[in-house]
Amino acid sequence: MTLETIRAQARRYSRMEDTSLLTDAQLNERLQEAVTTFANDVSGFALTKNPAISAKFNTETFYAIRVTIVGGANALVATDVLITSTARSQTTGTIVAADFQTTLRAAVGSSLTVTWDDFKFTVDTLDATSITYASPSDVNYADARELLGITGSPGLSDFSHDGAFPEDCTLRYTLPTDMISIQRVEWDGLELVPLPREHVQSPESFGTPYWYHIRDRDLYFIPVPSRQEMCEVWYRGFPADIIFAGYQESGLSGISDESNTGIAAQGWKYKVAINGSDATEYDITTTSTDTYAALMVLLNAQNTGATWTLVDGDLRLTSDAVTGVSTIAVTAGSSVDLLAALSITMETAVTGDTTPPSEIPANYHKALPFLIAYLILLEQMDDKLAGLRRAEYTKTMRLFRLSRLTRNTETDRNDGLRNRLGYKVT
Repeated sequence: MTLETIRAQARRYSRMEDTSLLTDAQLNERLQEAVTTFANDVSGFALTKNPAISAKFNTETFYAIRVTIVGGANALVATDVLITSTARSQTTGTIVAADFQTTLRAAVGSSLTVTWDDFKFTVDTLDATSITYASPSDVNYADARELLGITGSPGLSDFSHDGAFPEDCTLRYTLPTDMISIQRVEWDGLELVPLPREHVQSPESFGTPYWYHIRDRDLYFIPVPSRQEMCEVWYRGFPADIIFAGYQESGLSGISDESNTGIAAQGWKYKVAINGSDATEYDITTTSTDTYAALMVLLNAQNTGATWTLVDGDLRLTSDAVTGVSTIAVTAGSSVDLLAALSITMETAVTGDTTPPSEIPANYHKALPFLIAYLILLEQMDDKLAGLRRAEYTKTMRLFRLSRLTRNTETDRNDGLRNRLGYKVT
């Protein structure tokens, strides 16, 4: 079934064929809600992710290291040096290095450097003969040496040294937001074994993971991995949201309504093809003080059938069509090109969906119109008809759950059971 067919059936089942009573946009909201509800009712769909491990750090303003530097312009008598003046949560090694560099420079009054690369911190003293890291003497400070992987009196090479692998920095992987439940976790082709919480609070060891633990939205590896290997997380989850309206983004970042466009006060041109139509060229005239908010007013006054907005700091043009073909294609103007003036390189356009999520087998699409109608009828307080539509939905949903129990089989159109080897169970 297509989304158009599902919408039409949902309107018929709910007796809401008049679009003045229920707009297509409102119907789409119920359609998305139905997909999410169906996914919940069947305990999600089989999905996988291949995580890339990355180092994350939690730092506090009372974390410190007692540093002694001998020789050169950066000489420092044993001093407790805080690793940061700003508490941070799940931050990157690059930010931690910059924070520690700032506090170290404040202590020595010079320009030594701290960098992060390849799972280690590197401290360059520039001209010292030795450096020593010890536990802070102030009882109000927590020892941060293991956190950064720098301890003792490491040998200097060209006045710098590399730290060891920081403790527990790759302990956690944040699970996908679409996850309902975990089925299996693999590391380098081997299945990891789940462990209870008491074994993962602070493993303080690294190497090849053999176990894992789930807490909230975090997956904990034990031991902590010190390098990337093939990792695969098998889980049950929600399908991606339906894209009802096609759009195209501009490739900008950090833009707000108040940001100045920085372009000259003159006429500009650009072209747009909307919903598969031929490209139309539009003209706008800007002022030298135009903000992006003002620019969008000019753009939206020209093109019809699509709307410019700011989304996550980027300019986006979205089709106004929420049913049927929904596409956008923005291209350069024939002259005085607006895109070039704004340093825009349009990203690949995203086409509006015309079918339900692929995770839902085609022969179970019939559940969605019944569920949509049930949601609409509840709002209309038609409990009797809503109950009938709910019953029809439940029958199809339970067939799907039954197919799940028959080990990767699926229910075909005549409700026989056919497994993935191709023969039918009768």
